Amino acid sequence: ARRVAVASYLLAPGRFLDRMRACGADAVTAPIGAHDAAARLVLRRYDEARSRTSEPVPVG
Repeated sequence: ARRVAVASYLLAPGRFLDRMRACGADAVTAPIGAHDAAARLVLRRYDEARSRTSEPVPVG
């Protein structure tokens, strides 16, 4: 019998994770969650993107 595992790569539980769990796979990984490394990566990518433009960032 063949087994299937799904790596979610999602940041938080919710609709998409629920759908992954319902897809019939034998195992689905937990969301990444509020991991410091993920937060640092998001901030670094934001800073890199901001350094490439002089346009104001929309708020709200």
